[in-house]
Amino acid sequence: MGQKENFIGTWILGEFYIMKFNGVHVYPFGIKPNGILMYNKDGYMSAIITGENQPNDVTLDFKNTSTEEQALAVKHISYSGEFKVKKKIITHYVHTTLFPKWKDTELKRYYYFRGKNKLTLTTESINIAAMDGIGVLNWERQI
Repeated sequence: MGQKENFIGTWILGEFYIMKFNGVHVYPFGIKPNGILMYNKDGYMSAIITGENQPNDVTLDFKNTSTEEQALAVKHISYSGEFKVKKKIITHYVHTTLFPKWKDTELKRYYYFRGKNKLTLTTESINIAAMDGIGVLNWERQI
């Protein structure tokens, strides 16, 4: 089995935090964010992450978007595109995304597997909500 095949399937987010350069862990989407990551055999992927405790009664009225609704969008990441695996890096080639500046970019993730069904992805240096550090995402394969 090649490296790419190890990723194929659906993954559920268990944990997402920013490891600041001083070693402190910060949880920008809360302690229990929701997320799903899918990789298919054709080389395409999709990722969605939302913050914990999202209210059920919010609808996005694009003409009259409230501050609360805008805040919800900040706690939401979604993108899809192609992926390639090389050595210990998986690269997501972003085709569609919530964030226009991410379109047509490459998001590199360092990876390691813990057994067959647990995957950790770490980002390159990032800045989220004025926090500099490394993003750490722990995923579990949906069986």
